[in-house]
Amino acid sequence: MTTPSQFDPERSTDVLVIGGGMAGLSCADHLGRLGLSVLVLEKNPAVGGQALHFFCKATEVCEKCNYCLLEERLTAVAENPRVEILTRASLDQTEPLSGGGYAVRIRQEAPYIDPARCTNCGRCYEVCPAVDEGAITRGLPAVVSHPLYTIHREGCLYFRDPQAHRCREACPEGAIDLDRRPLEKSLQVRAVVLATGYAPFDPRVKSRLGYGELPNVITALELEQMIRVHGDLLRPSDRQRPVRVAFLQCAGSRDLTLGHLFCSRICCGYALRMSKAIRHRWPETELTVFYMDIQNFGKDFLPAYEEARETLTLIRGIPGAVIPAPGERVAVVFQSSGGGPPREEVFDLLVLSVGLMPSPDNRRWADQLGLPVNEDGFLRETGGCGLFRAGTAGGPMDLAQSAADGGRAARAVAEYLGVRPC
Repeated sequence: MTTPSQFDPERSTDVLVIGGGMAGLSCADHLGRLGLSVLVLEKNPAVGGQALHFFCKATEVCEKCNYCLLEERLTAVAENPRVEILTRASLDQTEPLSGGGYAVRIRQEAPYIDPARCTNCGRCYEVCPAVDEGAITRGLPAVVSHPLYTIHREGCLYFRDPQAHRCREACPEGAIDLDRRPLEKSLQVRAVVLATGYAPFDPRVKSRLGYGELPNVITALELEQMIRVHGDLLRPSDRQRPVRVAFLQCAGSRDLTLGHLFCSRICCGYALRMSKAIRHRWPETELTVFYMDIQNFGKDFLPAYEEARETLTLIRGIPGAVIPAPGERVAVVFQSSGGGPPREEVFDLLVLSVGLMPSPDNRRWADQLGLPVNEDGFLRETGGCGLFRAGTAGGPMDLAQSAADGGRAARAVAEYLGVRPC
């Protein structure tokens, strides 16, 4: 990419934020309210990050799961005229300018569904023969941008067989054009914020946990999505409601064999809040939590922990094996911290509290932009050359911490650009 050596304010944006999760949205909103122009790039069809699949865990009172913070940020950014969002977009190329700032080229996947025509009727989704292959996905109505449906080139049959265009024929508004090209945009920015998030640990790496082999072993994120989308707690094998449910903590975190010595910090609070939410909605459920240590997760930790000791079965011991049991149930083999011979407990559903791992893109950002990574693979911040990071790109955080860190990054950017709060 050929770029001018000096910054050109006539074709520029003040700040480029890469990542539209909690931290990226928080950072963009803060910067926009300071009068700076902000462009947010999100690789997925909608902003919101992993938290898009969460649900509010309030019982009779607020349980401080902080899901509501996401909806607040989504609303704030949508109403902020200084913030522009590009979904399904990525940073294609970056070059520093001699006078400061960066010349960047952005690539956005072709918008095969025209938002001006789409009415979200869903006919394209209904007739698509490759939904299971990811040809078209349906978002979550409460939080995603219009349109609700997204066609993906990598799964769509049309790009292998031009005769396969049922969706286009079925659309009553003529909103689908499968021949559109990706969009490219070149501009200059004064600063870049990497809010690229984290990667959930893939429990297939730990084969002894049974994930991918036993249908009723799922991850915490899959549990979130199940309850959010279906409004019910169901076993994947038979769509029946489980009675005995167990959480297994530290799946991928604090694991010497994997070289993951860091704590993911959110899993203990998550498991206790989720257990309480399940008991509130389905009081017949029996809940067990296998843990290594219960980590403090805020000022409400002690009362939450004391309540958990009364209402849950807490077992201090990490299971050595997860094996099948009759009736497609799951047997957990473990040795408690008190010693003695191995024990076995059988559950209808086992939930793995998977850890927060560094994004696999972090090494690419390190090579492309020169932002260093720490010993665990998370991004470090220099700030001196207009590069910043926010949220879980820099390490494990919960939603509230991610929102706060987005604000911190915005203040650092404002200071770098010489902008002071009103």
